[in-house]
Amino acid sequence: MPARVHVRWLALCLALLLALPLQCLTAMAASPTQSTSEDPFFADIGEVLIASRLAQRPPDAPAAVFVIDREMIDASGARELHELLRLSPGFLVAHDGANRATVGYHGLVDHYGRRMLVQIDGRPVYDPLFGGIRWADLPIALDDVLRIEVIRGSNSASYGANAFLGVVNIQTRSAAASQGTYLRAAAGDPRYREAVFRHGFTRGPLEMRYTLGYEEDDGFTKIVSRPIFDSKALSLASFDGTWSTSGQHTFRLQGGIKEGDLETGRLSGDVIDPFNPPREVPVSHRFMQFDWRHNFSADEALHVTAHTTYRDYDDEYRARFTLPDVEIAPGTLVDVTLDSEFGFHSKAQRHAIELEHTLKPADDLRLVWGTELRRDEIDSRTLFRGGNQAKNDMARLFGNVEWRTKNDLVLNLGGMLEHHDVTGTDFSPRLAVNWQAHPRHTLRLAASRSIRVPSLFEAEADAYNLVDIGLPATDGQPDAISQEWLNAQDLNSETVENIEFGWLFDLMPEVGLRGDIKLFYERYEDLLFEYHYPLALRGDLALCDPALNPLTGAVIPAVIDALERDRSPNAWRRDDGPACNIYDGFNNQVGLEGPEALSFANQLDIDVYGVEASLEWRPSTRSRIISSYSISETRNLEVGNPSLLDRDFTNRPGNWLDKVVSDFEYSVPSHIFSALAIFSPDQKLTFSAAAYHVSRTDFLERGDTNIPAYTRYDFRAARRFRLDSTWQAELYLVLQNAGHDYEDFEHKNIYETRAFAGIKIYQ
Repeated sequence: MPARVHVRWLALCLALLLALPLQCLTAMAASPTQSTSEDPFFADIGEVLIASRLAQRPPDAPAAVFVIDREMIDASGARELHELLRLSPGFLVAHDGANRATVGYHGLVDHYGRRMLVQIDGRPVYDPLFGGIRWADLPIALDDVLRIEVIRGSNSASYGANAFLGVVNIQTRSAAASQGTYLRAAAGDPRYREAVFRHGFTRGPLEMRYTLGYEEDDGFTKIVSRPIFDSKALSLASFDGTWSTSGQHTFRLQGGIKEGDLETGRLSGDVIDPFNPPREVPVSHRFMQFDWRHNFSADEALHVTAHTTYRDYDDEYRARFTLPDVEIAPGTLVDVTLDSEFGFHSKAQRHAIELEHTLKPADDLRLVWGTELRRDEIDSRTLFRGGNQAKNDMARLFGNVEWRTKNDLVLNLGGMLEHHDVTGTDFSPRLAVNWQAHPRHTLRLAASRSIRVPSLFEAEADAYNLVDIGLPATDGQPDAISQEWLNAQDLNSETVENIEFGWLFDLMPEVGLRGDIKLFYERYEDLLFEYHYPLALRGDLALCDPALNPLTGAVIPAVIDALERDRSPNAWRRDDGPACNIYDGFNNQVGLEGPEALSFANQLDIDVYGVEASLEWRPSTRSRIISSYSISETRNLEVGNPSLLDRDFTNRPGNWLDKVVSDFEYSVPSHIFSALAIFSPDQKLTFSAAAYHVSRTDFLERGDTNIPAYTRYDFRAARRFRLDSTWQAELYLVLQNAGHDYEDFEHKNIYETRAFAGIKIYQ
């Protein structure tokens, strides 16, 4: 019998088991005394925009949508934005250190979380350098979030590249909804402190609000093996202004900045790693966004958005230390001092302008189309040594048609044509058919193709450091090159082809129940993964400037590699190689295969399929339970070029190819579960409890394998009271992970029980 559950059979059984009781519930919904099709369907959720760029009810949307509203945000007890995504079916949240969160859908999660698109008010916030989301320094306060719309699945047809494993659109409170003064302060463990101040006002046709904030915490404090350095201290300032004229023109201007220090660094064994020492890295993340909307009529509108984003991660440091008695030649021992500038310094900029036109050519036909131009630029003295700058220009054309037929069918046909400097031209289509089989039941069948364009680091990395080895008569001059990353391939876009079948049901008036079930199949191709690139095969080696090499022969030291892997630091050799010195920090067999660096290649194809469900139950007007469950499995993993990964380890059995195959097969957790219960016995008190479960997971790249399954429980209690006729207040207490400690992303990251309290004062 297979070790893992056959998801296709489990999905069918689950659907059949759920269908039996719903036959009775459907009969209740269809009885003469009950509501008819004119009643609102998912009415309190409202319309969603994220699925197709058209305002649609969830039963009409061409993709599975999950909405996290303001009540859920408060009740969850989350103190950071990314934590809220645990509530959405199939979403996995982890931490590569407490100030470096990563989020993925169905798995395939690395430390960047680079296969998911996140937007704030329609503005993409993924990092153009590494492709992931820098959650810690996003210039937004959790208090300003109105709701979060989540697409559970790929959606490049509407939002282009990077809408690969899901789309998250974070909608902030408008200035009109933020009038008056609001203050929140919170503190707790581990040395967590946060304060937020917001004020909104109106001056004629202008509505305005501004927000100030500060947060700090010490990160993970309980360590299994070696300490990590992941504290943060960040300040925030943002504003949002809206100006409307006669109901036709609306202008909105937003801006914000979040800056401070993020701690990083590691230990090598029990001592400080000289090449990654503990340090506080200054970071600054700021943006400006302008929106203009012109309503021609109730059915036609033109929307223009322009935005610019800038992020400065100022991580540069010097590493200097001495190694005694290093053998640089047979019988010759000297003290060697290594001195070099290291770091991951980068300045990332994004500039974009987008036009979107929505119209209704006929009573049963709606259309949205548009175009966008965008430029991403990266300046980095350490990651792009060849030219210090990398850029990607993008142009795209998109559209979606919604056709509502007379036989209760809604057809959505959409597509995105886009051109990137990095990979050329791609087309992402989607077709979805929604059938309202009953006023309370809708079936959806959808197929799509989506892409992810490689990040600028993946496509153009040339990361090396000039090292002063400190040999006699050459001290003070750079006489070696530490090459760590080097782009060696012409990369293609990653692709995913997706087929899903969904069932939405709404029995809220009868039994207080609604939800959806989704069966899915996803075929991923050309997934990128790192591999060891032999520098000896390079034909140029032009980056090795002979003027910087006073030595007569090439010195290929394995000193740094030896420190990291507890090997002898005397593994140096001289030869009559090229007139340059190359340090290899990754090769375990220096002197046998020659120096190497890391590079990326389109390597892997894999299938992911399964079933997921979300369910909301309202037993009374004062209680609410929202739950989700996802079952997934990987199959048919294929490696496009096994020779790139087929290299042995020298310090443990097996090889890289076996490791990569195993990592990807188990990078999709078989089970992900979440539940949030909210109960308000009266208007003053609210109690909530949340439970989250994730099965055993292998995280990719810097993440660890065989992270054990865990279940965590969070609790929150809040008490509201009135201060006077104008001011109100709320006291709340949160307990996170009330159960056992668990490992998070890496074995050394231990998520333990945390408690904190806060107060809100508002008008």
